[in-house]
Amino acid sequence: PASQAALEAKVKAEGGAAALARLTCVPLDVTKDASVEAAAAAVRASGKPVVGVICCAGLGYTGPAEYFPIDLYKACWDINFLGYVRVVQAFLPLLREAASKPGARRGRVVCIGTGGGRYSPSPPMISAYMASKWSVEAFVHTLRFEMQLRKLKCAPRLSREGASASHALSRAHTPLASMLFARPHQHRASAHRCTHHPHAAAARPKPHPTSLAHPP
Repeated sequence: PASQAALEAKVKAEGGAAALARLTCVPLDVTKDASVEAAAAAVRASGKPVVGVICCAGLGYTGPAEYFPIDLYKACWDINFLGYVRVVQAFLPLLREAASKPGARRGRVVCIGTGGGRYSPSPPMISAYMASKWSVEAFVHTLRFEMQLRKLKCAPRLSREGASASHALSRAHTPLASMLFARPHQHRASAHRCTHHPHAAAARPKPHPTSLAHPP
């Protein structure tokens, strides 16, 4: 895959042929249980200790929460949250085994969060993305307490990244605007109308498709 070739080129450029020789790429799909389990089995078969796991897969969409497609909520959730859970569950036993050996270093689980996590206001138009990232924060905090209660040498951590040029939301290629506004009346706006004024929703301006345009 192109991503593997890019990674190998970067490792070789920064560390030389010796560093590249130590790199082993194991492809996996974080949305597939079997794929994640096969990757963990391949790592176990290598016989090398696992000292750290970084969960960094991510996906983002933009759109109004009032009638954002449920299937896109599920897609975002499956990668941004459940994908992390799958990987942690599959690789945590390998981390614990390596950390339990005499003189071994503490195992690390790092989950990539977001600069807009639960400690900051959630921006509009990205409810699916933010909900999935808040879930990651709850998962990491709970996992950390569980490791401490069991006195295991594994330290889950959350890295809250800020916005960057390669942010997932800026690279979304799904023509979401056309998807949403092809069915403008399916959102059932009555659920959000002001009950004390029956004409309040009618006076509300309708969203314009260009407000959801994605970069090419």
